[in-house]
Amino acid sequence: MHRTSLKAQITMADDSPTPTDAIDLELAKTKLRLSGRELQRLNSNDRPVLKIGLDDVKSVDLIRRFDRGSLLFLAVGVGLAVIGKYVSENSSLTVILYVIALPVTAMGFFAMQWPAVILVIQTREDAVRVQCSDPWDEAECFVASLRNIMAKDRPAGNQ
Repeated sequence: MHRTSLKAQITMADDSPTPTDAIDLELAKTKLRLSGRELQRLNSNDRPVLKIGLDDVKSVDLIRRFDRGSLLFLAVGVGLAVIGKYVSENSSLTVILYVIALPVTAMGFFAMQWPAVILVIQTREDAVRVQCSDPWDEAECFVASLRNIMAKDRPAGNQ
C-alpha cells in the first residue's frame, strides 16, 4: 500500500507544469536560457545570477579565444625533454624527465586544440562575457536563434 501512494504522488508531480515549460532557448551546460522575454544565467543551484530583458540586449556575439596557458604546458614539456636529451648524464634521470615531459607536452598540445568559447552579450550599458561550456555548434545555433528572435521583435528603424 505504501508503494501505491508513493507512485500516485510521483505521477501527480510529473503532471504538474514545471518552470522549464516556459523556456524558449537554452544552452544546458552553460546554464544560459531565454525564458519569455528574459535572458537568464543560472548558478550551480539553478538560481538566476543574470537577468537581462531581451529589449535591453543590443547584440549577441560568439568568439573563440585561444588559451595561452596551453603554451606554458607545451614549453615546460619540451624544455624537460631537451634537458633529458642534452643535459642529463644520468640515464634514470633522463627516463624520469621523458616520462614527465610526454604527458605535460600532450596536455599543452591538446589544450591548444580546444579554444575557449565565449558568448558576448552587449547591453545598452555594458558587455557581459559568458564562458560557454556547450559545443561550438550548439552555441552558434543559440546565438543565431536569439538574433532571429531579436530581429523579429524590433522595428526596422530601431536596430
